[in-house]
Amino acid sequence: MYASLKESGLGAGDWAVFPGGGGGTGIQGVQLACAMGIRPVVVDTGESRRSLSLSLGAEYFVDFMTEADPVKKVLQVTNGGAHGVFVSAVQAYPASLDYLGSRIGGVVMCVGLPPKGRYHIDADPTQLCLKNQSIRGTLSSSRKDIAATLDFAKRGKIHLEPVVVGVSKFNEAVQRLKKGQVAGYAACMSERRFSELPEFVHDGVIYNAQPPMTSQDYGRMIDGIVGKLENFRLDLEMLVVDDRCSTDLDGMVSARFRLSYDSPNKKLGQDRVVFYEHVFFRFQGGKIAEIWPLIAWPET
Repeated sequence: MYASLKESGLGAGDWAVFPGGGGGTGIQGVQLACAMGIRPVVVDTGESRRSLSLSLGAEYFVDFMTEADPVKKVLQVTNGGAHGVFVSAVQAYPASLDYLGSRIGGVVMCVGLPPKGRYHIDADPTQLCLKNQSIRGTLSSSRKDIAATLDFAKRGKIHLEPVVVGVSKFNEAVQRLKKGQVAGYAACMSERRFSELPEFVHDGVIYNAQPPMTSQDYGRMIDGIVGKLENFRLDLEMLVVDDRCSTDLDGMVSARFRLSYDSPNKKLGQDRVVFYEHVFFRFQGGKIAEIWPLIAWPET
């Protein structure tokens, strides 16, 4: 989100609208915008997202479910239109240009990637020309952008307040995230209820291209790793779900986890060991059939 905010050209005092800003990506943008002096407006729905957005810097929250005309309300609070619209919720693309209103030089920044062939922006070239408005996309950040974002976090300008769920609620959490029913991020706490793994993991599950194993063997393998760690915690920081999973429960899910546990070397001044892991899951019939852990590195 930092790269999108930077490339938009918005400055202190400008209005930024975040459709879906109460979600994980959007709420990061709200906090960064606030730290940069930009005035955030969140368009989303639900009391939990309202509370989270306003507590983390949004000046206004427009509930698109209860507001008769969300666009009209946004134009009203921004005195004619936003200087920038940052779309992380792909369902908001069709209405994104409307939030610019009559704002000369307004820009729509495309952040979320919609499924192919869905959620287009219907742009009127005359409007873009006469109002000098534009539509831009951002896909990745440079190392400099990442360093700048981490600096904001180090200075306490970015906060994560995840919704915590147990591993047994993982599938439910995935569906809630897809439906926009989670405010901010979701954190998945390991309950170590390995006896319930057959409900979620196929017998014959393939882990990291190794020979198939039973769900019980997979549970014993995981327990052998985390069972030795004091106060082990697993936080789900990012989740990307194959669109097919919402209908037939077959498809791919990729996740970025933050894992931490009490350091065995506290005498060295390190209280917690923290590392990250990117994992791909292939679901078949609503259960995990294959797992690929890709990257893990320590936090420094």
